[in-house]
Formats: sequence, structure tokens, C-alpha cells
Amino acid sequence: MSGWQLTRQAGENETTHKFHRQMKLEPKATVTVWSSDATEGVHEPPLSLVMKGQKWWTGDQIHSTLLNNNGEVIFFALCVGISIVLNCSVIV
Repeated sequence: MSGWQLTRQAGENETTHKFHRQMKLEPKATVTVWSSDATEGVHEPPLSLVMKGQKWWTGDQIHSTLLNNNGEVIFFALCVGISIVLNCSVIV
């Protein structure tokens, strides 16, 4: 997942998590990226990551986008009516 990015936008706020260049996942593995302010998040790479000093913003509309190392959209989601989301899971 070297060079891959997970971006979440809520209103005017945006957070981008860039995966570490040595990050590797098995096919169909799930990785959860936790907001730094999520109390239940546990940093256990590669399947559970807690961002350092960054948080997932919340709002009425949340756009999440996963880009590969070529900048191509691999996944896009729009969540409406969600007020608290502190993690983001991606199956690759």
C-alpha cells in the first residue's frame, strides 16, 4: 500500500492518511484507520492503525476516498446523516 492515501472530508474539514511505504496487506484483508482521538482505537499494524495527531472529522455528510499510488480512485463512499465516526475500515 506504499503511496496509497485515505481521505475523508466532512464539510470544510479534510483529513488525509498516507499509508507507510512498507505497509503490506494480504488480499481481502481489512485495515481500520482510527482517529487520534478515538479512545477504543488500538495501534496494531498492519490491521489497526491510529493516526498520529490527526482526526477524522464528523458531519452530516462524510466523503471517504481511497487512492492508490497512481492517484486512481479505488474506493469512494458518501455517508449521510452520520454524526460520529471515529474509524474508517477498508477491505483491499
